[in-house]
Amino acid sequence: MERLRYIAFVDTFLITAPTVVAVSNDTSLCRWDASIGLVGNPGAGTWSLNGIVVSNTFNPSTATQPYNYLVYDLGGCSIPDSLLITVNGLFVKADNDTSICDYASGFLLNAFPGGGIWQGQAVDPLGNYNPQNGNQAIDTNVYVYNDTSGCVITDTVFVTINSLNSASVTIPDSGCVNTALNFTVNNAGLNVVWNYGDLSALDTAHNATHNYTSSGNFTVTLFRATTIIAKTLSHKTYLSIIHLMRCSLRLH
Repeated sequence: MERLRYIAFVDTFLITAPTVVAVSNDTSLCRWDASIGLVGNPGAGTWSLNGIVVSNTFNPSTATQPYNYLVYDLGGCSIPDSLLITVNGLFVKADNDTSICDYASGFLLNAFPGGGIWQGQAVDPLGNYNPQNGNQAIDTNVYVYNDTSGCVITDTVFVTINSLNSASVTIPDSGCVNTALNFTVNNAGLNVVWNYGDLSALDTAHNATHNYTSSGNFTVTLFRATTIIAKTLSHKTYLSIIHLMRCSLRLH
């Protein structure tokens, strides 16, 4: 009987246990806290957030969600670990910045969520803003909110005050009959009305030109207006400028 012979191929390989990585404990931050470093052990791993690779520094002010699950992975034969960073105070939002005339009425500043207080020279704690209480070109109004985590979060509303003063207005001192005279207001954010004092039509131009048809003394008045319809002064407020101008007939 013929004996069967078998040839055996033998190889060896090593099965290694996966590397277990470790990260720091979960933590919570306020929106305006300083950035923190992300530490994983062993080193040389990669951090990711929502599947996107990120740096090893977390900045709470740039977070777009309150709960941030960051994964640390060495790759290869390893077991990733995760870190939860909770960012408090992300969703405090006050009104947008705005601009008004200095004679405007007061109004209420709003913010979400409610329950905070307002701080500023021209605003009371409830958000009632009065431009007459300010004395500067831009009023800074800060909304301060304390959330349940103890974070103090703020948002700021800047109110720009457009004012009309003698420095922004040019009126000639004198002129001649039937000669074009220039009247200017260097503030495009204001509605204005010129009254030339000679029974002519009111003028709403910022860079106006006017001819006087007779000589005499004329009182030129510039009004600040909230609404102008068909070149008529529908609402006037404080008298801004009263300037006396004499137009003399030149004899040849």
